[in-house]
Amino acid sequence: MALTIKETEVEEYAAEIEKTMKSGKIAVYPTETCYGIGCIISSRASVDRIFHLKKRPRSNPLPVIAASLEMMDKYAVVTSAAEKLFNAFMPGPLTLLLDRRRTVPEWFPGEKIGIRVPGNETARKLCKLAGEPLISTSANISGERQFYEIKQVMKTFERKIGLIIDAGDLPYNTPSTIYDVEHKRILRKGKIPVKEIEEALSK
Repeated sequence: MALTIKETEVEEYAAEIEKTMKSGKIAVYPTETCYGIGCIISSRASVDRIFHLKKRPRSNPLPVIAASLEMMDKYAVVTSAAEKLFNAFMPGPLTLLLDRRRTVPEWFPGEKIGIRVPGNETARKLCKLAGEPLISTSANISGERQFYEIKQVMKTFERKIGLIIDAGDLPYNTPSTIYDVEHKRILRKGKIPVKEIEEALSK
C-alpha cells in the first residue's frame, strides 16, 4: 500500500519522500493540469511498470518533468527557441519535444524527449528531491478520462505504487500543450494556443 501524504505535509516528510523517489518507486502527485503518475527517469523497472499500470502502448512515449531549466538542459538540448518558450511559459503547461542528451538512458523509449517544468510547486519539489527528472504522465488508464478526484486516484493506484501526494480534488484543467520545437508544430493541443507560441518565438 502506498505511503499517502497530504500536499501540506511535503516539507515535513521531505526526507522520506526523497528516499522513496530515489529508490525508484512510483508516485502519484498533483500537477497544474491533473494528477500525474511518475518515477525517476533512470529506473527502467518503474518506467516499464508505468506503461503496464496505465495499459499504455510502448509506441506512445512518456513525457518528463524537471525542476528547473538547468535540470532540463542536462537531459535535453535546450535550443535558443526552446529557451524563449521556457521564459514565456514555464513553469507551466507547455511540454517541449527536444533532442535528448546522453544522460537519458539508452533504453528510454523515443528518439526525442518531451519535457517541461511544471507550474505545480509540489511536482517541482519531487524532482528536486529525486535529483533528476521524473516521468510525468496523467494518472489514469490510457484512453480513459484524466483523474482530478483523489478518490479515483486512490481506488486505481493505492495498492500498486509507493507514494501518493494528496492535494484533494483538483480543478478541471486542459492538459499541457506539446510542441515540437524543431518542426515548429503542435503535437497535442492544450492550454497554450499555437498563436501564443508563435508570438513568443518571434520576439
